[in-house]
Amino acid sequence: MGMTRHDALAALAGQLNCRIAEFGEAEFRWRGRNCYSFNRIFLVTAGTGELVNHTGNQRFTLEAGYWYFMPTGLDLEFDFGPELA
Repeated sequence: MGMTRHDALAALAGQLNCRIAEFGEAEFRWRGRNCYSFNRIFLVTAGTGELVNHTGNQRFTLEAGYWYFMPTGLDLEFDFGPELA
């Protein structure tokens, strides 16, 4: 199986400007709701959890092996179970 190159996307990726203000790692049980004025990215490495986007009326299951990007200004509710890492 060969690789398909995406040269146009690679060129656009070089134009991305990303400032990361904080890195954190947590293994904790938390349930809550918030809305922030900055983007967030979560990487789930173990377990499952739940994310509810009240702004978009959406519900997601957080699963290990996936990244989750939450843009600024969303009314989000989280349920981080004890096994979520």
